[in-house]
Amino acid sequence: MKSFCISMEAFLATPHEETVIEPEELLQKVTMKERLSLIDVREPKELEQTGFIEGAVNIPVREIARRIDELPKDLDTPVIVYCASGHRSSHAAVYLRAYGYRNARNLEYGIHGWQDRHYPLRKMA
Repeated sequence: MKSFCISMEAFLATPHEETVIEPEELLQKVTMKERLSLIDVREPKELEQTGFIEGAVNIPVREIARRIDELPKDLDTPVIVYCASGHRSSHAAVYLRAYGYRNARNLEYGIHGWQDRHYPLRKMA
């Protein structure tokens, strides 16, 4: 717990622009097919209702620690997490930074911000 608290302090001290990503920037990265790991931390039912961002893997926030082996082994890989509003995914981003992912970022405004801009979503098959 102590190391998590230290990591949380470091996360909070990190400039905002290094811990979040704006929807516009993520759209550009997804469109350009940049190397990144995109994690949707919402519950599966939420994905069924709204769809998800192309290329995202669904790992609910409560399962992040248990399923960490599904993330890239290279801790320098950009990891973008998102949920509905950005709240749950902010916890996931803190955990991932504590784990060692130096480029873990949270999608500002979550999927709601993505939808508000009419950015593309994939529907469940």
